[in-house]
Amino acid sequence: MRNVHILAAALLAAALAWPAHAADAIKIGVIYPLTGNAAPAGNSAKDAVELGAEIVNGAYPDLKGLPLAETAGLPNLGGARIELVSADHQGNPSVGQNQTLRLITQDKVVAMLGAYHSSVALTATAAAERQGIPFLVADSVALNITQRGFKWTFRVGPIAPDFAKAYTTFLNDLKKTGKTINSIAVVNENTDYGTSVAASIMAPPRAPASRSRRRFPTTRTRRMCPARCCS
Repeated sequence: MRNVHILAAALLAAALAWPAHAADAIKIGVIYPLTGNAAPAGNSAKDAVELGAEIVNGAYPDLKGLPLAETAGLPNLGGARIELVSADHQGNPSVGQNQTLRLITQDKVVAMLGAYHSSVALTATAAAERQGIPFLVADSVALNITQRGFKWTFRVGPIAPDFAKAYTTFLNDLKKTGKTINSIAVVNENTDYGTSVAASIMAPPRAPASRSRRRFPTTRTRRMCPARCCS
């Protein structure tokens, strides 16, 4: 299950900043958009993380081979349990930054996980970096999140160039079947997420061969599908 692997990665990051002999609960901060347009995605992600924590905290021998599932708690930390502390960043980068700082300084979390929106991940990881707290970016794709030389920012999952590769591979395969593709339009959110994916699609040599390529950023704030290509 991907959520368990993500949680295991967060725990590995937390271990860098937590004494190996500790048996207290390991607090991990989780920030997602729990209200607003992206609330369905944020709440689904939160549910997945909570399921991962439940599997780690319990003993599930039937899930043999799944990281940290067979024994109760964290074996290298004396069976310590995971305690998740969740916060709603509302899709707002400033709120995400403030919530991250609150979770670290007031709730005393030893690692952070989130944040769905790339714009929020950029500010939240910066706040965690200043505090020396590991932040696992589970699902934000903007390329520059992990290009700032931060020591405590980690990432799993696909990033903007991976999306671009999938789209352009599909279009190039269509051309090989004889389909005519003379022009391409890329419609994207005018956000860190949308512009990063769109820029990756437009950047040669990744962009499929065509006579023209045009990009149309949109000012819509509602979450769109990742940069949509049209012929």
